[in-house]
Amino acid sequence: MWWSPGFALTATLLAVIPTSVIANDAAAAIAAGGVVLRASVAAQVGRGDVCFAGGDGGANPFDACLTGEQFGPRWMVKFSKESVREWMQRWFPVGSTHPAWTTSGATTLRVAGHDFSFELGDHAIRLVPASNGPVLVASSPFDLAVWRGAPATLSQGELSTLQSAARRIWDEKLQLLRVPTRDQPLKNVELGTPEVLAVPQSQGLRTVVIPARFVRHGAVDDRGSFFFLMDKDRKITFARFGHPEWNVTANSNVLKISPVFFFRIGGGSTTFLLAAYSGPWEAMGFVILDTARGRIVTSTF
Repeated sequence: MWWSPGFALTATLLAVIPTSVIANDAAAAIAAGGVVLRASVAAQVGRGDVCFAGGDGGANPFDACLTGEQFGPRWMVKFSKESVREWMQRWFPVGSTHPAWTTSGATTLRVAGHDFSFELGDHAIRLVPASNGPVLVASSPFDLAVWRGAPATLSQGELSTLQSAARRIWDEKLQLLRVPTRDQPLKNVELGTPEVLAVPQSQGLRTVVIPARFVRHGAVDDRGSFFFLMDKDRKITFARFGHPEWNVTANSNVLKISPVFFFRIGGGSTTFLLAAYSGPWEAMGFVILDTARGRIVTSTF
């Protein structure tokens, strides 16, 4: 089940099975040899927008649908004259079938029902057959290529740079953290072994997740992590600290990010990343990152 509290976005968004927060702003590909998986599956509605993401047999909408390489304006929750209920009933009616993509490739899913309460654990649409993993869902035929990341490595210099960046972020978060004085020896964060993924089809692009552990209330907490995007020039283009329970000020951008798969739209040059996230206040959902610009462009709600 996926849920998240409706954080503010700074860009238009797509739709996925869970909800999210936006920021400011695997050694082979999915098939051997870097073969791309594409899909053009018939659907019962008439335009190709990626609008939902999710799993466990359900999905939640993005704040805005992705059309080509543009987000919106066909659906943006902030500006739409339609309610979410009206929009879903028009473009994703019960019984309609839609193209979808998972780490295994393209498939077709049917809308089995709607949920509009958006309470903890609810999905906006129920889908069959249920997917065991994350899935992107579009309204109608859509040319989308899915790529899985391949395990990669870092040079010693790159590792040192990322560790230094992680500690700087940690220090910034501590300044915002509301904890009793007795918790302040929290300062020395321990960084674990990085998990690195490269994208064979997008030379030089890598994601790095560095586990983080620290002592809090006398116990070791190993639920934190740092997420980084690195470009072909080895530059850090996006960085974020995340933890599922973190009492912070409203704009601290604490978000635990886990890569799912990379994708491109049609013949476009932009590589997007679908990632699962979790954050404070039991927030869970999906985000889509524009890896070229180093920013989150959409999230589920």
